[in-house]
Amino acid sequence: MIGLSKTHFANIILGFVLTIGLVFFATSPSFAQLKMTDSGEPIEVLADQLDYDDETRHARFTGNVLATQGKSEIYCQELDVFYKEVDGENVLEKLVAKVDVLIITEDGEEATADQATYLPEEETMVLVGDVVIKQGENVISGPKVEIETATGKAKVSGGRVRSFLKQQPEKDPAAEAEKSEKKD
Repeated sequence: MIGLSKTHFANIILGFVLTIGLVFFATSPSFAQLKMTDSGEPIEVLADQLDYDDETRHARFTGNVLATQGKSEIYCQELDVFYKEVDGENVLEKLVAKVDVLIITEDGEEATADQATYLPEEETMVLVGDVVIKQGENVISGPKVEIETATGKAKVSGGRVRSFLKQQPEKDPAAEAEKSEKKD
């Protein structure tokens, strides 16, 4: 498992998919703290078409889907949102973004995949199909990435995994002290 900081894509993706799914329907209090950004900005979803079936509790956005909140964005060709009824309220059951999925966070981090599935009860996000995650110069890729959204831990599996992690140069305490003395 690799650890991802809370400001990285795992929490951003989680907050974003939750707010996209909940923008049209009832919210669940347990998700209130999971936001794409802390700005409280509105979510806007653009698509060529939206179909909603109240009987099956299924919403489908299709064609050039773009969902934004502030500077964070998710692009895909199809976004399916599934709900279930709990105590008379619509609660998010599953969210699936398909075809050319691109997620860009407000910090400029990116995740691409063929499909992204979020399961809130399991607190899991699964990205499949040529997954690439970029955080600055760091890149992790593989066929499948499973993210524990509560902890930010991720597992890359399903075949060959690639990781490119740029290390920060260590600071020399003596050189830092010398620089500080020259400034004075």
